[in-house]
Amino acid sequence: MTASSSKKWVVLATGGTIAGLAADVSVASNYQAAQVGAADLLAQWGLAMSGQVVVDQVAQVDSKDMNDALWRTVLRRCQHWRDQADVAGVVLTHGSDTLEETAFLLHWLLPQGCPVVLTGAMLPSNAPNTDGPDNLRLALDWLDSGHAQGVSVAFGGHILHPEWLTKSHADRLSAFTSGDCAPLAIRHNQSWILGDKPKTLRSMWRRPRLEDALAQPDWPRVEVFMHHAQAQPWWLAPEVLAHQPGTPLKGVVLAATGHGTFNEAWQVALSKLAEEGVQVAISSRCAFSTVWPSSQHAGWFYSDHLNAVKTRLALQMTCLAQEVDVRR
Repeated sequence: MTASSSKKWVVLATGGTIAGLAADVSVASNYQAAQVGAADLLAQWGLAMSGQVVVDQVAQVDSKDMNDALWRTVLRRCQHWRDQADVAGVVLTHGSDTLEETAFLLHWLLPQGCPVVLTGAMLPSNAPNTDGPDNLRLALDWLDSGHAQGVSVAFGGHILHPEWLTKSHADRLSAFTSGDCAPLAIRHNQSWILGDKPKTLRSMWRRPRLEDALAQPDWPRVEVFMHHAQAQPWWLAPEVLAHQPGTPLKGVVLAATGHGTFNEAWQVALSKLAEEGVQVAISSRCAFSTVWPSSQHAGWFYSDHLNAVKTRLALQMTCLAQEVDVRR
């Protein structure tokens, strides 16, 4: 790492496994996430470069508990630091379970500016062979390389694009992959092997402005459901939803089979939901299947190469943009 003395890097920390502790280091899989502050981790791993790395401890959570309110906080802090003239880039430490969702949301909403790189770990900070230091160093080196642009993810020696990556393994250090889309870069022998630019998403989605997304105290409720053999989605009938407590459902993503197929029961259920004003999106339960049918239902959304959880966020932001238009 050779950051210019006139520029700073910011480590925006949210907790996760990278900040976790195992009660017995010989059983590293038994640990509590989000126990150690990022400043202590940087010092412990020899990455606390005086005056060049600034730590902003935004949250201290297990990423399974990530939610809309925390996402708004992360977005605000990212943009706060990106607005500083002396900040060259931001690293966001994050738990691996929902890292792909946060990466996609930042990619979707942050305007142009200095790069943001997300990273984390699969082993807690006190495990003998923890991958936390290597992944954090990888993220900082990627910023230092001058190749980083927009939002990316640094994990297991690879730099991955937020639209393509998914967590494919819960018990490997190389937990993330982008399927048929080559990594943006691979670290090899202290140098970078750069990949081709990924395909552009065929977009049907609306994106709210960052300031509009941050101004909304509650984001629309959008849920993901999985199609399977004999699936009977009776609980999504309008007459059933009308009696459910809590925030009304604004959007539904079906993680369909294959390239976006589903049975007649789901066809009926989704059509009724659309008639009731609930937004419908079709994705795939296969991690890397493209959903872009030649015959499309009017008003429905299709995921293209986004997986189901990222399709949920794209639909949620579309619903939010529509609500902002109505309020105006």
